[in-house]
Amino acid sequence: MLKTYNIFGSCVSRDIFGLVEDHNYSVDYYQARSSVQSMMSKPYSVDWKYISTGSNFKDRVVYTDINKDYFEQLWKHRAHDLIIDFIDERFALYKIGFSYVTRSNYFLTAGLKNLLGGYEVKKTETIEDWDAACLAFIEKLKSYYHADQVILHKAYFAEEYVDNAGKVQKFDDRKTKIYQSINQLLDHYYHFFESHFENIHTIGLPQGSYRAWEEHKWGLGPMHYERNYYQEMVNQLEDINRKKKDKQI
Repeated sequence: MLKTYNIFGSCVSRDIFGLVEDHNYSVDYYQARSSVQSMMSKPYSVDWKYISTGSNFKDRVVYTDINKDYFEQLWKHRAHDLIIDFIDERFALYKIGFSYVTRSNYFLTAGLKNLLGGYEVKKTETIEDWDAACLAFIEKLKSYYHADQVILHKAYFAEEYVDNAGKVQKFDDRKTKIYQSINQLLDHYYHFFESHFENIHTIGLPQGSYRAWEEHKWGLGPMHYERNYYQEMVNQLEDINRKKKDKQI
């Protein structure tokens, strides 16, 4: 039987299934480029006709982030388990009235910044608001998934990468400082979520133990890892699934 997953997160989780061929898993629904704060704020109604990124997937992601219909999609796409990562919390927020939207590259490509107005909010200024939104997010998720069906993928920005010649390189100092700052926020987000949603599963490797990869499908980026990272995540998912089966015996 094919095991299905939904993903709320980023390419670090989606690529587990796209860059590793030998597995019996599939992704049913994938929501990227969304912050927890955005998803749990008030909907801001925007018609499809105003969203044009040149990609159906990107259009859908932006629409869901703004209109907040993510949980409706979860109901339609009843995958076995849900994988969550917070890499896309790297994006700032846009405050529009009483609503937050995620200021992602997709949002900017759609040209909605000028259409909707609002103003930018930095993540470092909204930690307490994020915590409150996360608590609401967790309670909402519990209506759809038991803790045993939720997998937190604790992924971080890499500070080193393997170049096209196979040599280990460091990102420049400016980028490294930015990545370290984001990783501090990710530490908080992962710890908060895990401590308030008891008995969930986690996957991941120790921060700093893996590198980005210049030859990655999506190009060089601190969240585009070496291929062996994704194989290890498949191994960890298989371990979780074996333990689940053992409980049922």
